[in-house]
Amino acid sequence: MIIKSFEFIYIFNPYFKSIGGGKSVQDDFVNTIKLASPNSKIVHIGKISFFQLFFFLIKSNLNSRNDLFILQGVFNLKYILFDLILKKNNFFLIIPRGDYIPSGNENWPLPNIFIKKLFWKIFIKQRLSTSKGIIFTSNAEMLRYLEMGVKTTDLYVIPDAYNLNDRFDDNTFETNYVSKDFNRKYILYVGRFSPEKNIEFLIDLISQITKETIPNVNLQNLVLVLVSPISKYDYYKTIMKKIAFLQLENKILIDQKATKQDIVNYYINSELVLLPSHIESFGLTVLESIYFNKNVIVSTNTPWDEFKNPLVTILPLNTNLWKSTIYNLLNTNSKNIDNSEFLSQFHPNIISNKWSSILKKINNEIKN
Repeated sequence: MIIKSFEFIYIFNPYFKSIGGGKSVQDDFVNTIKLASPNSKIVHIGKISFFQLFFFLIKSNLNSRNDLFILQGVFNLKYILFDLILKKNNFFLIIPRGDYIPSGNENWPLPNIFIKKLFWKIFIKQRLSTSKGIIFTSNAEMLRYLEMGVKTTDLYVIPDAYNLNDRFDDNTFETNYVSKDFNRKYILYVGRFSPEKNIEFLIDLISQITKETIPNVNLQNLVLVLVSPISKYDYYKTIMKKIAFLQLENKILIDQKATKQDIVNYYINSELVLLPSHIESFGLTVLESIYFNKNVIVSTNTPWDEFKNPLVTILPLNTNLWKSTIYNLLNTNSKNIDNSEFLSQFHPNIISNKWSSILKKINNEIKN
């Protein structure tokens, strides 16, 4: 007998403490799975201890159902229990969510590189091979995993679902929220303080820019706004020391606790947005920038050549290239583009169709 749908789908969310876009993505993801499998009971599991998960999996092994577990991330220590306990009549899908497997060729300070290599060899590679599928948010992310020897079957690319209207349309916008000084120009970064985000590149960039003179562009009044919760505190301290050493305190505004309305108004008042990541699985900041009709410059390490949009400029991490592009964009009237059709491809209703086809494929492979 072919099983029509899983009775239970458990979504494990190690990002339950995330704020801002991270929380919105998780909410949209749960809604997407509900749309994709309306006959299943969707259980969203956030905070759970090691022992709670242990007993939960023991209990799952005792029932006669075929349940599905969706694991987000690969380096979560609790996921080792799935390797050690879960019976074969239960199945799991894995979404790496940007977790990066060290190759040894990194030119940036990847945290815990030895531990990650060890876990990759002992647990993670095997877990990926026994999963019912791996869902990447971009082709670029999938290629990184293929280069590390991950299995070549049951791989899927599904972008994040992001309902930008629901996220941003319930705010009253203040058109001069960032500052009442109309002579200042703001360039914006939205993302956490973490080494892969390459914030030091932005610090070097603003340091060089504010020392130069460019016709028709007032660089002396240019300010970099970092809307950045702290993910890695040691990295944050390194950035703060660099800012102090270069005497850029008056050129950089840091907001670690921005509300949703704060973020809206930062976008509205900024001239352009920058995302110089060393590595990026998707890049929600880009979607948000497009929503607010802002030019955004991203590094070649992001997957945005897959999702082409005239507001997105993709550049290698070279400060001279970024500077010249910033000068051109600051000296050019912003494009007034209707991006509703482009953004609609990431709506949960659309993304749920992609998930539905995967869930149906798995269901059709499983028999009592």
